[in-house]
Amino acid sequence: MKIKHLGILLLGVSSASAIAELADDKTSRQTLLDVHSEVHFQGSIYASPCVLELSTQEQYVDLGEINARTFHRIGDRSAPVTFNIRLKDCQRGASRSFVNSAGEATQDGKRYYLTGEGAVSLSITGEPDFFNSDLVRIKGDVKGAGLRIFSQDHENLMLNQPKASWVIKPGDNNITLNAVLEATGQTVTAGNFNGLVRLKLEYL
Repeated sequence: MKIKHLGILLLGVSSASAIAELADDKTSRQTLLDVHSEVHFQGSIYASPCVLELSTQEQYVDLGEINARTFHRIGDRSAPVTFNIRLKDCQRGASRSFVNSAGEATQDGKRYYLTGEGAVSLSITGEPDFFNSDLVRIKGDVKGAGLRIFSQDHENLMLNQPKASWVIKPGDNNITLNAVLEATGQTVTAGNFNGLVRLKLEYL
């Protein structure tokens, strides 16, 4: 009988302990339920057919050290320095469809779809040189020269004038341009110089 009584007593003590733990757990849960968490979201949506890569939004192009004896007459140029405009995530251009006329004659005409490529027009803006308005005026110690920008195909980009369009394929694209220092006089003085151009992209 004592053993049974002891067993009941132990069971009673165990039950009391479990009830206490349950009460503590309930309190802990209640405390957790009273804690609030906040999550903030942000982003942006763009409607442009392409994204201008961040690294090409502002560039510093070093034309290097140029020997003044490179220039002997008006129009002489320094060695070209290449820089790039990178466009990312370009969307597909307009699409059109046509019917296979040969198959149409046999009642088996099929409609084909062509995904067009996009195009972008680029123009440069800046302060024109006093002697040649197609060139960008430079500042500093150098006199008798201006900056000229031209395409990879050696087509000059006239200052403040629209440029013929570049074909843009879906995905990533790279527009390669060149910059040179061009003489506007018979002599070009020595010294340091700098210039600024802004590129304007227009999707067609």
